[in-house]
Amino acid sequence: MLLFNPDADGLSQNGKNVITNERQALLAYLYQHIRSVHGERSTELFGTLLMMTATLNRIASFQKRDFEVQRIFESTTRDDLIKQLIMGGM
Repeated sequence: MLLFNPDADGLSQNGKNVITNERQALLAYLYQHIRSVHGERSTELFGTLLMMTATLNRIASFQKRDFEVQRIFESTTRDDLIKQLIMGGM
C-alpha cells in the first residue's frame, strides 16, 4: 500500500522521492508483465488495475484513521459497547 500512497505519509522528502521512483518502476514492470501475458487486453486490464488503486488508497486511509482513533480511546475506554459505538461512528 505504501507504494501506491501518493503522499508517502511520515517520510522525508528523500523518502518520498524513493517511493515515487519505485512506484513508477513497479507500474512499468507490471504493465509489461500484463502485456506479455494478456496481449491486446493489457491496456484495459492495466487501466482497471489503476482505477482499483484509488479504492485501495481510500481503504488504507480509512483503516489508518480507525487505528489512530482506536489507539487514542484504547486506554481511556474500557467499555466494549462504547468502543464499538465510537468506531461505528467513524
